[in-house]
Amino acid sequence: MGMILRDWQRKSLPLLRSEAFETSAHYLRVTLLAYTFPQDVDGEAFDWIEFAILQSWKKLGQLKTVIVAPKRFAKLDAFVARYSAVEVKISEKLVPGDIKSMSIDCLENLWRYFETPEVLLVQDDGFPIKSNLEDFLGKYDYIGAPIVAVPWKRKLVYALNLATYNGGLTLRSRRYCRYVSHFWRYFLKWIFKLGFKIPGEDVTYCMLSRLNPYAWFRFRFPPEKTAMRFAVDILDGHREMPAEMPFGAHGKATWAHLIQQGLVNE
Repeated sequence: MGMILRDWQRKSLPLLRSEAFETSAHYLRVTLLAYTFPQDVDGEAFDWIEFAILQSWKKLGQLKTVIVAPKRFAKLDAFVARYSAVEVKISEKLVPGDIKSMSIDCLENLWRYFETPEVLLVQDDGFPIKSNLEDFLGKYDYIGAPIVAVPWKRKLVYALNLATYNGGLTLRSRRYCRYVSHFWRYFLKWIFKLGFKIPGEDVTYCMLSRLNPYAWFRFRFPPEKTAMRFAVDILDGHREMPAEMPFGAHGKATWAHLIQQGLVNE
């Protein structure tokens, strides 16, 4: 599955690099943000982040863009030199190749990396397909592809208002990111110091951070159908693609399906 996505990105990247991007109509409202923490800074890992950013610009226009990295490296500096809209934030918490370090930094510091009302997070396998971002702006504090696929579990988590959404391609409000940071640092962080395994940042954002009743009334989360219109992750065949093409997609299996079906092209 991964090779299908990477081959497609490898073929498409030169075309994206040749694009002339116009400033996005959403420039003042949304920051595009991506983490990069490759072990091999000279390998292809940053190419996939570059692809996700350029693909986002192609669909949405050139947004203010932030790349969070543990240090500067040649490929990153070359990209920043090429595009003035890109700013680099250095986080010493990031450990090259360690996704857990990214999750913790995302919980603690994400809200510090941008000043716009909302942030669109993209990853090397999570980025837009369509340009209809305005359908979701200002309506929810966190929206991404639904994670839970088993029908009875899905009904239960939505009934309890504890649905979880994949963090790979998400639109989040700055006010919610700031709340999660405080709730993590002053409450959840100390629970996990007792020896519990730290879940992914998306589970913490969507579920654990809503254990505080304050969050039930303060923040807005989408119903499943709306979340599926925003993004989809077919979870290696455990969820079908929606009838309507979503705004974006996440996951190597999802992209392999889209590519093989001819639903996206170079």
